[in-house]
Amino acid sequence: MLLAIAKKSNDETTLAFVLTDLGYAYNSLGDYHSAITYNLKALKLFEKHNDLDGLERTCFAIGRIFDTQNEFEKAKEYYKKCENIATKLNNEGRQALALHSVAKSCFQLNELDEALRINTKALAISKKISSKNTDILCYKLFGNIYLKNKQMSLAKQNLLQAATIAKATHAELFYIKANYELAKIFVQVNQLKKAEIIAFESFEISKKLNYPNEIINIAKLLSAIYAQLNMFEKAYTFTTIATTLNDSINNDKTKNLALKEEFNYKNQKQEIKIEKLNQQKQISRLEANRKNLYIYSIIGAFVAILIIAYFFFRRFKDKKENEILLQKLDDAQLLLTAERRASESEIKAIKSQMNPHFFYNALNSIQGFIYSGQKENAAKALGLFSDLSRAVLESSRNTEICLADEIELLKNYLALETMRLPKIKFEIFTNNNIDLYDTLLPAMLLQPLVENAINHGLANKNDDAILKINFNILDDVLLVEIGDNGIGRKAAGVIRNRMTKKSASFSTTANMSRIELLNLNRTEKIEQTIIDKYNNNNEPTGTCVQIKIPIRNDD
Repeated sequence: MLLAIAKKSNDETTLAFVLTDLGYAYNSLGDYHSAITYNLKALKLFEKHNDLDGLERTCFAIGRIFDTQNEFEKAKEYYKKCENIATKLNNEGRQALALHSVAKSCFQLNELDEALRINTKALAISKKISSKNTDILCYKLFGNIYLKNKQMSLAKQNLLQAATIAKATHAELFYIKANYELAKIFVQVNQLKKAEIIAFESFEISKKLNYPNEIINIAKLLSAIYAQLNMFEKAYTFTTIATTLNDSINNDKTKNLALKEEFNYKNQKQEIKIEKLNQQKQISRLEANRKNLYIYSIIGAFVAILIIAYFFFRRFKDKKENEILLQKLDDAQLLLTAERRASESEIKAIKSQMNPHFFYNALNSIQGFIYSGQKENAAKALGLFSDLSRAVLESSRNTEICLADEIELLKNYLALETMRLPKIKFEIFTNNNIDLYDTLLPAMLLQPLVENAINHGLANKNDDAILKINFNILDDVLLVEIGDNGIGRKAAGVIRNRMTKKSASFSTTANMSRIELLNLNRTEKIEQTIIDKYNNNNEPTGTCVQIKIPIRNDD
């Protein structure tokens, strides 16, 4: 629909940006063929109008898509185009980033000398303009190149430099990635304790900041390290973490399958607990036997010979038993992930229904401006919708987002809605005791409630309509209050009943189902309360929805 509106506008530059945004959206969804198609169409329009900023942006997007598909020659071709355009624009920041991307493609094509030369040029420009993030990327790439050349000392030196800059600039993700590569180097040179220290620090940071892919990769590395150190229980723990989170991210099964898995898990849960207890008992018994063998070794010569023989026999038997136990542990961990997969997959199923419902309402607002000839408002609304689309697509991939991103999404959504309904005013308050970036909440939990307040409470109000959203923290609980001075739920229900096609609030129903599922994995539950407001004459004065979200402690 948005593409059709852009085509009707006869503004080819606007159409090109819409095509680029569609390419971004399809790339995020894993439809790389559609992503390439839309970006190439946008590229032709930008070339036609000689829009250098649009050309550079689109070429970089295409390069990243080819990177994702391991078509590194094609990726390098488009990154080089980016570098040429950035040079013409005298944009040294984008030039340094494009050069680094070309060097990375050369590295992936095993053109190591060329990669070193181009990456050196990129680092020089980055240092000139003090671009710390690009500095980190360049040092990390140097580390990978030297590692591939088996120049371990230079590899460690550059990766340490990348990690040092990342730590100093609080670039946590870059710091984690650099430390991950360093840990792998220490594993290769058999310095397992150093590898363990670096990897465990990165794991803790990844867990605190909720970087799922990094948690999975580092957990796998820690599992391998502990396995080499014969610390099988810790190896099993990190294998379970990696498996559980990986299944949570990649699970796209239907709601019925999720319910079936949940049912199967409940039947098998007791057996898993019993099996785990038996395994722990057997491991403890084996350790006790080994200690006893050392005590018996001090007995007389004849008895010592018997004990030594018995000791070797027991070690052989213990090894076989441990192998059997490890196999049983691998089987058990598959069952342990069933409950999480069940709830996560159903949450994703509800979110996949909720997001199209949200996009439909937003696009209707934009369509109204187009048809009424309000070109300036239409352009502004398209810009808001583009930002909003990217934010919603990003949040749909995550289980939780920070409060700052959620507030930004709500502001964009409300700005779009108040263009359609100018009588509506909104206010968002946050208490000073809230850390907006460290406070996490479930993605897309609040927007459906705000949408419901506008469509059913305020849209039908004749005079000025006001929506207030308050954020506060009380006793480690995030309290969100969404209040309006609308017509009230009872009057809204009467209006819906008079309509030919009833518009029951799907978003509210889906949100309640989502809260129930989220609470399955929480000790302290999320609570939602709806309060109908009345004046002294018992007349409705609006509605207030309270959401209480316990703050998770990941330390």
